[in-house]
Amino acid sequence: MGLGRSSSHQEGLLGFKRGFGAIEEDLLTLTYNALAEESKELADNRGLFKDLTKHFVGDSIPESTTERAGSLLYKYFV
Repeated sequence: MGLGRSSSHQEGLLGFKRGFGAIEEDLLTLTYNALAEESKELADNRGLFKDLTKHFVGDSIPESTTERAGSLLYKYFV
């Protein structure tokens, strides 16, 4: 039975929930701060990859060039 999240230091609340048959499980929580400033190096790399993509994508670029560039650069985009 799920009775919600509780901190491990809340023994009274944990005991109360145990009385109802609650099963304790660890809960993994991950957070992502989208507003955090990125490093100058990361920002420079992001700009570089953006510029490279512009040079390798387009109707005037031969498909063989796009394929070779994609093979070399793909690992940096995933």
